[in-house]
Amino acid sequence: MKKNTGLILLTFIFISFIGLLASCKKNIYTGAMATSDSSFQNWRFIGEQILPTDFMFQSTPVGGLSGIDFNPLTNQYYVISDDRSELAPARFYTFKLHFTANSFDSVKINGVSYLRQPNGNLYPSKNQDKTNVPDPESIRYVNATNTLLWTSEGDRKIDEDDTLLINPWLRETKTDGNYLSDLPIPENYNMQKKELGMRQNGSVESLALTPDEQFIYIVNEEPLFQDGPPADFNETESYVRITKIKRTTKEILAQYAYKLDKVHAAPLNPNGFKINGVAELLAISENKLYVMERSFAIGATPSNSIRVFEVDLQNATNVINMPSLANAQFKPVAKQLVYNLSKLKSEVDNVEGICFGPNLPNGNKTILLVSDNNFSTIQKTQFLVFELIK
Repeated sequence: MKKNTGLILLTFIFISFIGLLASCKKNIYTGAMATSDSSFQNWRFIGEQILPTDFMFQSTPVGGLSGIDFNPLTNQYYVISDDRSELAPARFYTFKLHFTANSFDSVKINGVSYLRQPNGNLYPSKNQDKTNVPDPESIRYVNATNTLLWTSEGDRKIDEDDTLLINPWLRETKTDGNYLSDLPIPENYNMQKKELGMRQNGSVESLALTPDEQFIYIVNEEPLFQDGPPADFNETESYVRITKIKRTTKEILAQYAYKLDKVHAAPLNPNGFKINGVAELLAISENKLYVMERSFAIGATPSNSIRVFEVDLQNATNVINMPSLANAQFKPVAKQLVYNLSKLKSEVDNVEGICFGPNLPNGNKTILLVSDNNFSTIQKTQFLVFELIK
């Protein structure tokens, strides 16, 4: 009896040790946050508003809403459309969102501004000038200068007779859309004919500005060719690079490796389209960010998944001088899931934008999300509001 008890005890210790090793390996492998608590313990859903599919404002179709930010001085929201000057010139809108702690009452659009090129002209469509077409994805308001930052994803189409390479960009504009300046983009973000740099439609969708407005963060949606494969339904070594830029000096300071989760579900057809990537960033502080991952698998139920992670950059390796992350030695950023939108009873669409909103009367922050309907009649433009509870 005593001998059997000892054997059971040794077996239990061995299994526990193996479990601990597996847990440690998982934390190293995924960059999971093991000890740090989330800055906000709970997201409480307040409500949603949905715009009509055919909603028009000043002769422009209001859709493709891919980025959102809040101006506390005017209590309005800047919302950028990813229309590539095809349905109307590249543009952003100003909205008023009316909500309380217990209800989301209405969405009102009160302005549209057209983005301007450095030469002062509107951005062209592909039929007008395919080499200079924008692909707006994210927007942030800078209180210190009363200006806006916005990103364009660029384009990469490789053809023997007609190759097109448009690098992503990060630009500053006045609040009326007039161009001010370009901010730097890392060279490894550029589009290339070779399988190096950005992937088509996997480029810069995200933009964050720290609360003190000193630092800007951007990230590629999918891994650079040289850094590893795109995310898959099975686990992969899929890392993207979060780039840190000093706003006032326009200096690129660092890049940090962020590991993507796997695609949330298998597509109905084994060879069907699937993707998971970073749709947006939101800065909590200089070293903490929210990262919104958007996963899609055609024919899956549900077809998409939106998850928000809190990321800590503090102890991550600066990989800016690493030509490739594949098989390299580095410490990725720490990450932990803070909210999965599958918790909502309402169906969640193609959410791409996220920002902090005004504080509620109890002092708690609000957070807002907006979806990109891709100008499709079977998708929706959806605004979601949450209370953040510490």
